[in-house]
Amino acid sequence: MDTSIRRGRLAAVLVAALLPTAAMAQSGTNGFYTSLSMLYTVPMDSDLSVKVGSATLQADLEAGRSIGIAASLGYGADPGLRGEVELGYRNASLRRFDGFTVSRGDGSEFEVEGKVPVTGDWETMHLMVNGFLVFDAGTLRPYLGFGVGLARHELSFDEQTFGSGANSVENRGASLSGTVLAYQGMTGISRPTSENAEWRLGYRYIAAEDLKVGGARASYGAHNFELRVVIRF
Repeated sequence: MDTSIRRGRLAAVLVAALLPTAAMAQSGTNGFYTSLSMLYTVPMDSDLSVKVGSATLQADLEAGRSIGIAASLGYGADPGLRGEVELGYRNASLRRFDGFTVSRGDGSEFEVEGKVPVTGDWETMHLMVNGFLVFDAGTLRPYLGFGVGLARHELSFDEQTFGSGANSVENRGASLSGTVLAYQGMTGISRPTSENAEWRLGYRYIAAEDLKVGGARASYGAHNFELRVVIRF
């Protein structure tokens, strides 16, 4: 028998044997899944304007790095499409102002330069709808994602006096809270560990509309490095 014919038959047998396995692996991506993510969050400086007594303080506010968490319920379908609803939470400690300007009610103002320590907390909870496109590149599968939804902020400052002498203002516990439109972009790689489970290592950028309460305003954006486990039902 011609060698090329035998090779052709052997190849056909191997393909026939592998097709059910390939179909099973592909069909394993279909269906519902749940996931849990740990987030290492690096907030961007916030452009802040807030009432402190009868004065208005304007500054770049720096918050500390923190650990966050997110959980989701979603559905995956071939080829590589995912959709999910996600609930997330993070809480960062406030660190300092990068200089600030205080405008008093009588029309006068003063500036303080340099780093000014500040204490307080910035809690953020988000509820988003996310969509993903996962590329089948073998063991490691790159992905891209985008989400849109709502973010609930609770920004609170501890009692503190800023400045000194005549150029000072006393904060007796100012706070801001509200719900705003939010969005996020995501990328990374996933690695299946079984037919029903996978790990993801990724990056996401989360941002939101400015939080505005009365005459106060605060911007929000954060870099997030993510470790996620996905379990399919």
